[in-house]
Amino acid sequence: MMIEKRIKIIGLFILMINFGCGSQGAKTPDGILTKEQMIPIMVDTQIAEAALSVKNIHGDSAKQYAADYYNFIYIRHQVKKEVFEKSLDYYIQHPKELDAIYSEVITELSKKEAEEAK
Repeated sequence: MMIEKRIKIIGLFILMINFGCGSQGAKTPDGILTKEQMIPIMVDTQIAEAALSVKNIHGDSAKQYAADYYNFIYIRHQVKKEVFEKSLDYYIQHPKELDAIYSEVITELSKKEAEEAK
């Protein structure tokens, strides 16, 4: 059920981004992760955020847990934190591309939720 709530929040975020500004159709610059690279990382970040919210941890402990989760994600996907953050900033400035990424993220999260329900 928590994933459904997360998906609704992501959907609202996508709608807000779609009404934002940003140049469209530009070539992805060097040093920016591709959409295909971003999708599995974003899936894992959404799962990490959901896990943090379920644990209901606050303050410094929450920050440490989040840092640990994110560090694991960066290692798992063999990406540096700075590269991921730079890429995320790029896609935030390109809402249509971010929308495409989040659509795939939602699809992947839905698949994982269906697998868990079995």
